[in-house]
Amino acid sequence: MLADGINFPLVMAYGIAVLIPLLLFQVVVEGAILAKTWGIPFRDLSDPVLRANCWSLLSGIPVKFANSLFYPLLLHDDLRGYFELYPLAISIGTAFFFVVTLVVEKGSLQNWLMREDIAAIPRRVWLGVLVANLATYAVLAPIHYHATKPRHDVREFTRDTSWAKSPPSRVTYIDSRDANLKVIDSNGANRRTLVPTAVKAYTVNAGLDLVVFEDKTGKHWIRRVDTGETTQTNTAATNVFTGLKVFGSTGNRDWGGRDTSGDWVAWAPPGLGNSIRVYKENSEPSSHLFFAVNPGLLHLAEFRYFLSRPTLISGSSECLFQSRDTVYLLDVAQRRVGKLTNGRNYAVIPP
Repeated sequence: MLADGINFPLVMAYGIAVLIPLLLFQVVVEGAILAKTWGIPFRDLSDPVLRANCWSLLSGIPVKFANSLFYPLLLHDDLRGYFELYPLAISIGTAFFFVVTLVVEKGSLQNWLMREDIAAIPRRVWLGVLVANLATYAVLAPIHYHATKPRHDVREFTRDTSWAKSPPSRVTYIDSRDANLKVIDSNGANRRTLVPTAVKAYTVNAGLDLVVFEDKTGKHWIRRVDTGETTQTNTAATNVFTGLKVFGSTGNRDWGGRDTSGDWVAWAPPGLGNSIRVYKENSEPSSHLFFAVNPGLLHLAEFRYFLSRPTLISGSSECLFQSRDTVYLLDVAQRRVGKLTNGRNYAVIPP
């Protein structure tokens, strides 16, 4: 969209239509500053400043790719860490653009001065380019940040879910670190292990004393949690739950998901528009809650943090969801997200 290195992604997103007026802005601002600093008429500087900004624009290509490799190294895997460090990551990325812009524009303008046989003190050349780009970046960097930051309605990210509503719901899940089947309350309390071995899929009863699970080799087992007795079976053996209400997971990776409770809806559309949307049917759009990890000008989903399995609990005042092998709890009214546990393929046992 603009001509400095930082503007390459903007041009790629919005195209040539916005390039011309913003090139004009930079040529006027930088040309005026360089004219005053170097004592050269603006009309003589306009053409070399335009060429320098075009070279600077192209320099944004390798910097853009370098930043795309750098950001995942700095940004945390959990959502709280990601959003806390996002401003720092973008600031460092902007600094990379700025340094490359200085080097490229200084080189281009220095070559022009030499071709025109214009004597210039090197220190004044650097000073002029530095001040000119500080002036344009002071305008463009905030625009770039606000245009590309993730869009969401969440006000607070917390380390845990101790604030969850009472009575809490029980949540069974496969621990993403050791693959054991565990259970935890939605407020983070009463964590315990149901199956102390790697689990791929499982079914449990409401009392959590009987589990049928599939291990990593595809074998099926029946475990009686109270006694610790585990016996192998040839099938999923769901007949052991006859007459019982059961919960569980097939072990498949979920892409998106949808849950309803009364007239409340929690929806995680898959694909590039992936997000968590919680709303009451026929309500004002302003009351809808939207959460996504979608940095960039086009605000496409960041697949490292894919959001899935939204599940309404606590009378639809809270919503569980999964992202990057981690289970989170969303407080709809307070617009707050907390990390419940490292886990996946969770199931909710209501209180």
